[in-house]
Amino acid sequence: MSTTSLGQISRVAVLARSTVFSGLSGDDLAMLAEMMHLERFAAGELVCQRGEPADAVFVVVSGTLEVLLDGASGEAPVLGAGDVFGEYGMFRHVRTSTVKATSEAVLLSLDYVRFESFLLQFPAVTLALLELTVTRMFGKPEGR
Repeated sequence: MSTTSLGQISRVAVLARSTVFSGLSGDDLAMLAEMMHLERFAAGELVCQRGEPADAVFVVVSGTLEVLLDGASGEAPVLGAGDVFGEYGMFRHVRTSTVKATSEAVLLSLDYVRFESFLLQFPAVTLALLELTVTRMFGKPEGR
C-alpha cells in the first residue's frame, strides 16, 4: 500500500457516486472527503484479511477488488468505483472477509471513530449503509 494525493473535488465526486453517500449535500460530502485518507494498492495486494482487527471503512476510488469469503460457493463479489466496504467490522471489530486488489486500486479510508461520529450526524447515510448491509446479506428484494 502507498499513499498519494487526490484533489478535494475528485474525492467529493467519488463519494457522490457512491450509493451510500449520494444523498448528501456538496458541503457534507466535502466535509466527509476532508476526513478521509487516500490509499493505493497494487494488483494482488491484500487490503484487509479475514480475522484481523477492523479499524476503518473504505470507498473505492478506482480499480477493482475481489471479496474472498471463506467457504462461499460461486464467484467472489467484485468491488469497483464508488463501492463501500469494511462496514461490518465496525460492529464485529474484526474483518469478516479478505479483500484483494485485482488491479491497481485507489481507496478512501476513514477510521471507525470518525465514521461513527459522521453517521450519528447524518441518519440518512446510516440508513443507506444499513440497506447496503442487508442487501449483501440477503440479496436484493424482488421487484427492485
